[in-house]
Amino acid sequence: HKHPCLLIQMVSRLTKHKLADVLLSIAEGENKAEVLRQVLAEKYNFEPYTAFKRIALAPSSYLTSTDLREFLLDNKITITSCEAYDLLKHLDLNKDGNLSYSEFLNVVLPKTDSALRQRVTLRQAYALEDDECLPYEVEYALSRLLEEELNNFQKTEALKKILVLSYDYTAGGAFRALDYDDKNYLTPEDFADFSDELGRPLSDNHIDAIFRRIDNDKDNRISYSELLEALSYPTSEIPLSPRRSHVSSPRHTRGRSLEKSYASPLKSEIKDLEYKDYLYESKRRSASPRRSASPRRVDAYSTPTKSASKLIDEPVYSSRKKSPLRGYEEEGLAKSFKELINDSKLLESTKNDLALRFDFNLFDAFRYFDFYGSGAYISSKQFEEGLAELKLYPTRDEVNLFFKRFDSDYDGLLRFNDFSKLLTPKSLEYAKLLDRKPRYVAEDEPIFTRETERLLAKALDLAIRNEVHAESIRQRLSRRPLFNIYDAFKTVDKYDQGFITQEDLREILEDNGVFATNKDVTLLLERFKGIDSVSGKVSYSEFAREMSPKSHRIY
Repeated sequence: HKHPCLLIQMVSRLTKHKLADVLLSIAEGENKAEVLRQVLAEKYNFEPYTAFKRIALAPSSYLTSTDLREFLLDNKITITSCEAYDLLKHLDLNKDGNLSYSEFLNVVLPKTDSALRQRVTLRQAYALEDDECLPYEVEYALSRLLEEELNNFQKTEALKKILVLSYDYTAGGAFRALDYDDKNYLTPEDFADFSDELGRPLSDNHIDAIFRRIDNDKDNRISYSELLEALSYPTSEIPLSPRRSHVSSPRHTRGRSLEKSYASPLKSEIKDLEYKDYLYESKRRSASPRRSASPRRVDAYSTPTKSASKLIDEPVYSSRKKSPLRGYEEEGLAKSFKELINDSKLLESTKNDLALRFDFNLFDAFRYFDFYGSGAYISSKQFEEGLAELKLYPTRDEVNLFFKRFDSDYDGLLRFNDFSKLLTPKSLEYAKLLDRKPRYVAEDEPIFTRETERLLAKALDLAIRNEVHAESIRQRLSRRPLFNIYDAFKTVDKYDQGFITQEDLREILEDNGVFATNKDVTLLLERFKGIDSVSGKVSYSEFAREMSPKSHRIY
């Protein structure tokens, strides 16, 4: 089965040389940036998370083009708003218009010196006062790295423009020029053969640099889509920075396709039986994770089963419908949705960071709480005791809110499958990292390194805080005299479909001046549908269940 691009006529030799110019520019730019990454990493007081927070102009889990521009201007590097947008576009791997912490790490951490990279990631973050800068040598090295990335981008874009304006250029033709054996993918040898044919041999160092930039899935092969992305020359307008803009974004058509990869789960879902196998193997090796040998006291406390708020029956629609929310109530609902999105994004960012830790895996993380070896479930009491080991002390009501969110079968027990879905990133590229096998550490060894344990505690703390905040939002809305859940549902379901879609959620946000990406809307939809859902439609009962207060305590 030939790839469609292979049916396209070959490009001319002159166009091949223009293609070689682009590839050489990509390679040289990556090598220059790598030198500056290593220079930055060698600064003993460079710590990535501290640097990330220094650049952010406001508390946030991502950076915008405005953040990058202000940081460079602070360091006497003149840059326009358009250039700042170009820089962000160049560094933004998932093309959502923001630079997440994991994407920031991809920019600043060395790629060819794994020992130096690990040293940097193990450094402890430190606090900066408001308006305080990083140490001078760190500010200088970081700003020069960003400046170099911008220069490389601009040079390569100019060469790409020359290439794509060639009369015989097509992306398919360029791919065919490189794919000598019609494999439908490119290897390092293909780039070497291509450059040799033109009499412009690329060194191994250059080819390695090309693969670091273009091979997004790191399988040592470049697919047609990866090459197409690398050679594309978009001519899109500069969007408003979502965090700074006070103007509602343009209306989108309802038929627009949404990104699906963001909500992808693990390639093969981890089942509770796998955890039982892990327990068996752990006992066989006599390697209990870091737990005291003395048994814990088991008291008579039993986790209250989730008094799942009664699901409200689907409404019967008739010609006589209630009026939708008033304007200011609708605005309050939209702002509440945005708060939920922001909470979820911060948790996702932490889960991504946790997945990057070399020693983290889901089996050992769950065993951290399942210290009795019950075989794939933990009670709220066990969860509290495990959290205490991590120096987290939520109230009983806060733990109950957490269980009501993540206990999928409402039996008061958190199963391994529930726990795995809680800590698995939505991004497939990060989720794949959690296929790591357990380490079966010795009894006197800690399960995780200190930094991994800190990130695990941070992720769980955020998950609990998010549920507390969600409950405070539910109670806040319920106290508004003109707000009711049915009217809220009908306001979002403006086309009277009887259900809410991602586009409906996006539109109510945009109608009220709230910018939301595809990923944002996916995170919001998950609150209504749950982490197991594959459907993109929210029924009234699902909407009402999520929007109804769940605790008797006032938040």
